Amino acid sequence: GQWGDFTYNAANNVLTYEAAVSKNTDIYEGFTIQFEDQKGGFNMNLLWDNTKISIPIKVIGEIGQMNIKKKRRRK
Repeated sequence: GQWGDFTYNAANNVLTYEAAVSKNTDIYEGFTIQFEDQKGGFNMNLLWDNTKISIPIKVIGEIGQMNIKKKRRRK
């Protein structure tokens, strides 16, 4: 139910996450989300202009086991 920052209310947040911001050599005109495989999970990269935020996400439990089995079958 929130749009922009005109009526922002922190009490309505479902999740907040503090992450390091880095400069990117590439320029992204539109806000872009990319996923990058990592051991045990993936990084969700948020890109806009020359700014990059990388959020590590671990895959656990049943979903993680399914992913491992799929990778083994491909080899």
